[in-house]
Amino acid sequence: MDESFSFDSRIPELTSCTPAGKRYKRTVVVLEEIRKMLDTAMDLWLNEAAGLKNETLVFLIQYVRRMDGDLHGRLMNILLHARAVPIIEKRASSLPDADRDIIVMEVQMEIYLLLMAETPSRSSEALELAFAQAVRRRTKDAIGRLNHTPSGQNHVQIRDDDDYGRPNQLALLLQAESPMVACELSLKALDAVEDDEARHAWMLHCWAKLPIHSKNSTEDTVCRRLQVDPRRAKYLVEKAGKIMRAAIGL
Repeated sequence: MDESFSFDSRIPELTSCTPAGKRYKRTVVVLEEIRKMLDTAMDLWLNEAAGLKNETLVFLIQYVRRMDGDLHGRLMNILLHARAVPIIEKRASSLPDADRDIIVMEVQMEIYLLLMAETPSRSSEALELAFAQAVRRRTKDAIGRLNHTPSGQNHVQIRDDDDYGRPNQLALLLQAESPMVACELSLKALDAVEDDEARHAWMLHCWAKLPIHSKNSTEDTVCRRLQVDPRRAKYLVEKAGKIMRAAIGL
């Protein structure tokens, strides 16, 4: 495929480079898949998703993010669960079940945040270049961190207060539980939040520990990531938190 045929204004080029200075480039197969899907009506995308490459799904998730929240969430679910989990579990197969569950959740969270990042980075674009390889590398790193965590210490760490210093009851509960129980409770609580925007707001604030808003116009915040005002961002975080607490009986 020549350069003129491969160019499509709907498909921005990747901006990152390898350590050797070589520009990241999608494969011809992925470019063809992306172009085919962009020429297909969005209401048919889910029917095609099972046969798409991981890297194509990454692009489509980012492309449709602000166009169709339901489709975005469904594609995200396919990538994080049907595609990422088997890769993570295979790499972490030698771990006890409880530790493997923790690794799965942690790597899924990392991928989720990369997919939702406003500004492309080498880490986020690596998912479009070689998704499975990026997931395996993150799994290896997560296992390394787990192996260096003192026995019995909870590896599930979320923000323990809000921007006003009020305690996060969910975080306090998870800190008091064993790693296995904390992981199970976290997954159960997150699964209960069906509103993708609210779940994203909570993860940015409580998992990634971004402030809801800031007077510093250059600081990364929940408001900037979601492009909503402080009142809306605060509402979304509190909405997700309320659902999550109810889901685990708090």
